Amino acid sequence: MKTVIILGGTGYLGRAVVERYLKGGINVIITSSQVNTKKVLQKISQNGLPIDYIQKNIQQGSLRAIPGIVFGIGDTSIGYKLSKYIEPGNVSGIINLIIEPKVNQATQTEPTTSTSKEVVGLAKHLRLANDLAYLCCIGSTSENREDKATAPYEASKIASKHLLLELCNLYITVGYLVGKGRSRLKDDTKKLLGLLRISKKWLFGFEVSYIDVDDLADIMFDLLEGKNRVLISDKRIEAFATSGEVIFGELVHKLLPPTSILPKSLLRGTAERTFLRIFSVVAPIILKNNQFIRRISSFAHRSGGVVVTHYVTSSDIEKLTRSPKHQVVSNDKNLIVSERFGNKLFILTGRTNS
Repeated sequence: MKTVIILGGTGYLGRAVVERYLKGGINVIITSSQVNTKKVLQKISQNGLPIDYIQKNIQQGSLRAIPGIVFGIGDTSIGYKLSKYIEPGNVSGIINLIIEPKVNQATQTEPTTSTSKEVVGLAKHLRLANDLAYLCCIGSTSENREDKATAPYEASKIASKHLLLELCNLYITVGYLVGKGRSRLKDDTKKLLGLLRISKKWLFGFEVSYIDVDDLADIMFDLLEGKNRVLISDKRIEAFATSGEVIFGELVHKLLPPTSILPKSLLRGTAERTFLRIFSVVAPIILKNNQFIRRISSFAHRSGGVVVTHYVTSSDIEKLTRSPKHQVVSNDKNLIVSERFGNKLFILTGRTNS
């Protein structure tokens, strides 16, 4: 039976991918920085995988957790460290869901790619035993954004993408993740709620791409193990997947607890727009290494009328179906469009109203 390693398998998206692979009849090994197996299983159950389902798969041997594996420390030999836990020849693929660690805001000025180097080292090690083992990585639309100067953390993500693309069979770029589990965006809603006092309309008045985590897990399984695996069999593929677009403010409001009372705005009309324009210019200069402030200033900049072109919209994908340079690969559950002579896929999920 096939076995895959899922790096970051206990997280928000990781839970969905682990669940989809287990249901697809494929054995799963998850690595985690948690100190012991019990804590690994607690974390993945917190993101929506029932504990009895986890225990059942462990007993059957289809799920295995390896604790104490820490990426991002600059050690490219981590593949050899994992060898005492796994048989490389039996591993058919790696799914990398982890990102570069947050850089030290006080001292870090250069991009960090240590995590990605370790992932690449692990993939190369496994391919020595199985040259057909694939590597799949997840990226963010923010890696394509060119409307702002990059902070060290953002620069690290961009640099990591270029590094991973050299070895990836499938690199999927997505926007905001929604769905079951606990996400970073959900954790940030309390901070964002306070900012609603400054601006309700302009700070959150721009569109973002989003996708449900379970839809994304289905897409990954389909391309890596399902009927559309042929798409990545002989070339390295870059894919963009979306469920559609939504106003960011509406997305934030939906994530707030039902009992939350939205505060009254302190600024209105022209005063609000003027403040945000000044804020979007001054804040990144004064607090250039504060990642949260940079994100908020980006919100203000984009909501002030800036045209955002760093991701493909659902309507763009639908237009590609009529382009002579593209072809429709699938149009059942998901719409999949590919370049006729290139290496890019564009995917629109079927649950656009979820």
